[in-house]
Amino acid sequence: MSEADTFEHAKQLMHQGNLLNALSEVEKLEERVGITDNEQINVQLLKVNILIKLGDIRRSITLANNVLHKSEKLGNQLQMIDAIIGEVEAYWRLHRYQKSLALIERGEQLLARMKQFKPQQLEERKASLIYHRAVNSYLMGDLDQALAKAQQCLTMAKKLDAKHLIAESINHIGEIFRKKGDLNQAQQLFRESFIFFEDLADKRGMGKSLGNLGSIYHIKGDLDLALEYKMNSVNILEEINAKQDFAIALQGVGEIYANKGEIHLAFDYTQRSLVIFEEIGAKRSIAENLFIIGDILRTKGDLNGAFGFYQKCQAMLNEIGMDSFLPLARIGEIYHAKEEYDTAFEYFEESLAYFEKTGFDLLERKTLYYNLIKLCVDTNAPDKAEHYIQYLQQINEKEDNKIINQLYRLAQAMLLKTSNRVVKIAQAQKIFCQVAEEEIVFFEVTVDAILNLCDLLLEELSTSGNEEILNELNMWFTKLYDLGQSQYSYSLLAEIYLLQSKLAILELDMEKAQELLTKAQKIAEEKDLQQLLTKVSDEQVIVLDQMNKWDIFSKKPSMAERIKMVQLEDLLNRLLYKKLYGSGEEFTDYAERAQELMKEWEQDEKE
Repeated sequence: MSEADTFEHAKQLMHQGNLLNALSEVEKLEERVGITDNEQINVQLLKVNILIKLGDIRRSITLANNVLHKSEKLGNQLQMIDAIIGEVEAYWRLHRYQKSLALIERGEQLLARMKQFKPQQLEERKASLIYHRAVNSYLMGDLDQALAKAQQCLTMAKKLDAKHLIAESINHIGEIFRKKGDLNQAQQLFRESFIFFEDLADKRGMGKSLGNLGSIYHIKGDLDLALEYKMNSVNILEEINAKQDFAIALQGVGEIYANKGEIHLAFDYTQRSLVIFEEIGAKRSIAENLFIIGDILRTKGDLNGAFGFYQKCQAMLNEIGMDSFLPLARIGEIYHAKEEYDTAFEYFEESLAYFEKTGFDLLERKTLYYNLIKLCVDTNAPDKAEHYIQYLQQINEKEDNKIINQLYRLAQAMLLKTSNRVVKIAQAQKIFCQVAEEEIVFFEVTVDAILNLCDLLLEELSTSGNEEILNELNMWFTKLYDLGQSQYSYSLLAEIYLLQSKLAILELDMEKAQELLTKAQKIAEEKDLQQLLTKVSDEQVIVLDQMNKWDIFSKKPSMAERIKMVQLEDLLNRLLYKKLYGSGEEFTDYAERAQELMKEWEQDEKE
């Protein structure tokens, strides 16, 4: 095979994602005797691109810099631009955005002075620089600028018939729409990019598009489908040894397992990705990884451990000059869980200030508003809650997004729920019911709607004593159970078993209560949900004690008395506002209160 044929074959292997074989052929070309300086530069430029795709970023920077100096000495301006473009991508992959932008500007200035080359040659490189400017804007949080540049690049790529750049641009525009919260548009674009990459036999591109589709399903709450897409992405990217993209895919799988409550698998995948990120020196990705580990520990119930990882994430983001709004928001949630409300507000509002400054990540921002509203409701601050609801309303009116629409209505209903007016409470109940029955577009929103609805039904049951409401509560608890089971969300399943056990006590079915608690305990033990396991174990002790005494009296306690004893409302409240489970002393107090009630009932029976 001639040198030209070998070069073209190596380029084809790179585009197809066969990176190691492409690298092998390029290195053979480098060693050939008689290769000219110009040919050597072109071979090394191809090697730069292969190394970037392999995730060997530092080596690619060193090589690109050497090529830039060599081509500058030889006066090869096109190769200079190509070397700059290679460095640009390498630096944004290391999250060194200012350095990347400086190189983009240098490349654009050089292109503006180059009049002697064919327009096609110049336009291809101009389009590439515009694409990388779009990526930089996206990573720095300027989504509108990113979208404008990505669309400009796509238009140019289509005119040039640059098929790989077309596919990359479509995929990147999909990522921007995902960040903006337009999930359906993003999903359509990711599918379109996958088809382009598939036609080009570009496995790396296919793996990225599949991973992005998995992210869409993850956000929508379809964890099984999300995992299927992410694992397909992992398998493809592992096969071609595309390190950085492979690590990102591993990280995504870890996040899904964390949401499922599969703590050990979540740790496994997240730590595997962390090793790769540390190897290639991608600091922002390392910080994101620390954030996910914090989420895993929070799911496990280790809030102190989670707090530490969020702080590490925040420190690393600050070190590389990135806004740390996500860890700040999570730290706020932990303080809310600890019922340290003033500190929670401080962290939420500091996080919100970053979001509003950058306009970045609409879906995360709306969740922050929602958490602020829940905190306001929890601290009896309706005026503050109304203030944040107005922000959500503005976003809802501006964006055609089902998730935001549901969150806005849910926030409205939560505020109505705090009213003393029967008509407002009825309005709240209607909204909760509507959201609970609608298509699930965001798993947590549907769960929150059902929990709020059950909270109102429980209050009605306590007031009226109408035991028919028990059937309605059972129906909604069953729907929650089905949701948890369909998504393999083990932490939710364990919580639902706990709720159902308390409902069984209300129905005076102690054996069923014990059976449900045993199921909750099994999940908590298997999935290492320590905080939940403590709660379940204490509940079991109480139920066993009650079982021994329940048949002493023939007079049934009133429904209000039963609700007071089982503290079902307290459990719903903890689920709704993500509060910590009580301390051991609190459980002891609960048991003592239950026993006091039992004595009162026994005394009533004797009288």
